[in-house]
Amino acid sequence: MREALVGGLSLPIDGREGPSDGPAAPSTAEPSGSGDPLAAAEAARKALLSAALTLRRLGVDVRPERGADRAFAARATLGVVAADAAIAETGSVVFLTSATAGRTASLLPPVLWIVVSRATVFPTLGEALRALAERGRKDGFPSAIQIVTGPSRSADIEMQLTLGVHGPGTVWAQLV
Repeated sequence: MREALVGGLSLPIDGREGPSDGPAAPSTAEPSGSGDPLAAAEAARKALLSAALTLRRLGVDVRPERGADRAFAARATLGVVAADAAIAETGSVVFLTSATAGRTASLLPPVLWIVVSRATVFPTLGEALRALAERGRKDGFPSAIQIVTGPSRSADIEMQLTLGVHGPGTVWAQLV
């Protein structure tokens, strides 16, 4: 069942309505302008990473999220994070905050690249939460849980829709 869901999963978190068939044209400007996260990574000069991902071989000045100073984090143009879970019914990804995985990399840079493991895709929010609760009982509960379904959307100023007001303006999810 999960493989069937994953095979047809497109995470619609690129700022557009509806599913996408791959990396979409971003909703805001990003370092490469191509809508391709690998091109954005190559164009980035500063990246903030969560988990054990690396872009150093692309010539990017990479610092782990927990080891980066605030000035570096504020200048990072790309955040790269590994999702703890994904929810097929909503196209959402889930991040758990811990001593080794904070929220800075997923919230501060203007472009966010999320790596999602196929093994962590759940059909519904309920199934994902049950699995995360089981994990929490076994390994300890996180201090925070983020559920991301795309760039933030706000139209509270003059009814003008703005993406990425509270976090990145461009979000990609890559299923691996």
